[in-house]
Amino acid sequence: MNKFTGHEAYILSEALDLYVEEMNQDILKLEGEGKTPIFTTTYFPAIAKDMKWKIKQNTVKQKEPNSEL
Repeated sequence: MNKFTGHEAYILSEALDLYVEEMNQDILKLEGEGKTPIFTTTYFPAIAKDMKWKIKQNTVKQKEPNSEL
């Protein structure tokens, strides 16, 4: 299986953060309108945390720089 590069992992992580922020804003907007959303504002951050762990596990590890140079 191919792994993500560090740059790809960063992009995915940032996209998740934006998604969580957007979804939480939508939830708060619905609550402000007196509606009851299916999800709470704690749901998406928990899912994102799990996904970020999976991304980290599937990211190519950076090699340690050679300290002898």
